[in-house]
Amino acid sequence: MATNVTTLITCDLEDGKGKARPGEPVSFGIDGTALELDLCPKHRTALEEAFAPYVEHGRRVRPGSGQARQSQRARTGQAPPPVQAAAVRAWAAASGITVSPKGRIAAGLVERFEAEQQGTK
Repeated sequence: MATNVTTLITCDLEDGKGKARPGEPVSFGIDGTALELDLCPKHRTALEEAFAPYVEHGRRVRPGSGQARQSQRARTGQAPPPVQAAAVRAWAAASGITVSPKGRIAAGLVERFEAEQQGTK
């Protein structure tokens, strides 16, 4: 005896509303997070129309590229951009504060640098 298994993909936005519209996987990403939804043609079109102005002005970034990682670090505040790191090190040296020439700069030191820069503007 043979068993036949069928998987029916339905629109995630219609689940539980009594309408089981067929869906298809749609992938997208934001802030370094990849997401996937199963959407019917109606909701896929709505998503594409909502994203259209952003996609038009966006840049393609290869997954795992240095640019993507650097942008994520900059957004999350994990590390200052390299130019700022050099400025922080120069400021620290001029202020008599010892900072290693490589590696991470302490968040407190970056905050002091930024506070002083804002005070001089």
